[in-house]
Amino acid sequence: MAKLWEIKSTSHQNVAVACSGDDNVVVKLQEQISELSLQVNELNKRHYSLCQQFRSRSRKFIAKSQMLIARQNYKRILRNYQELSITLTFADGYLSYPAFAAVLECMVGLFWCVYSILSSYDADYLNVKIIYMVIAIYSILLLILMVPAALTNEAAKESRRLIESLPGWFPQRHKEINLRILRLFKSEPALTLWEIYRIEKSLVINVIGTLLTYGLLVGTFGSGV
Repeated sequence: MAKLWEIKSTSHQNVAVACSGDDNVVVKLQEQISELSLQVNELNKRHYSLCQQFRSRSRKFIAKSQMLIARQNYKRILRNYQELSITLTFADGYLSYPAFAAVLECMVGLFWCVYSILSSYDADYLNVKIIYMVIAIYSILLLILMVPAALTNEAAKESRRLIESLPGWFPQRHKEINLRILRLFKSEPALTLWEIYRIEKSLVINVIGTLLTYGLLVGTFGSGV
């Protein structure tokens, strides 16, 4: 009796792969993995593009601000940073929930794969190979989602640090600048997962470590039972 591994794609449509010993399985698997890869690319296209555009704008903002500091034009720097902050806040409002749903889906898929490998000692070579392919797909999707967002938040931090250093560059205006910063920029903008978790490099490592740890524990316990 053939085993059936069910993979949830990013469009929330089910992709079924029949794991049997037939020669047609490999061809069918290649077609379905190719289709899933296209769906992954479509999901991440706008996310990656927005992250790349913001990092580019952040670099330009820092370079331009250094010239404005030499010209003693701190008001223009604050206006530019306000526009940059609004852009990132809008992007987070647009992407935070889809990113959260996709990351959660990847985590569930990776956990299931680790559990399946550890709890199925009698699985044949083809089944194990398919699971490793699914692990690769979910891992790539997870990294494509989280790494650009983490780099974008790092760029936002650099821009924020420049703003916080302005009172030191303009000591005669430090009170006015501090008041403007406190009034206009109370919170630091960042890309988040449904406004719950701020996406950082440490979060990527924590997610992978958690999945491996609990997958090993549950898989070992399941195989023992």
